[in-house]
Amino acid sequence: MSVRIGFIGVGGVAQGHMQNLSSIGDAELVAYCDLELDRAQQAAEEHGGRAYRDFEKMLDNEQLDALVICTPPFAHGDIELAACEKGLHMLIEKPVALSTELAPQIQQAI
Repeated sequence: MSVRIGFIGVGGVAQGHMQNLSSIGDAELVAYCDLELDRAQQAAEEHGGRAYRDFEKMLDNEQLDALVICTPPFAHGDIELAACEKGLHMLIEKPVALSTELAPQIQQAI
């Protein structure tokens, strides 16, 4: 059984994670989301799967087991909370939050 993985943010840092995960036999990269849709489409072409510009649509449309979040620190919060609602495992690249108000909310959701 493979682990179905989605990516939110597919810029430079995410590229290394995609390369490493794609070499694991039980890892299946299936969805990519980026505000620059062409980058998400390029990742989908390279690794297989679908591209999205809206992370909520991706989370609603895909059957994921895990999510790699490679967004800038200011963008954290809604993504992690939505992933928690879906029961997804997460690898978060960057600090989980920039504020001491948001971090405990995410921790509680996890």
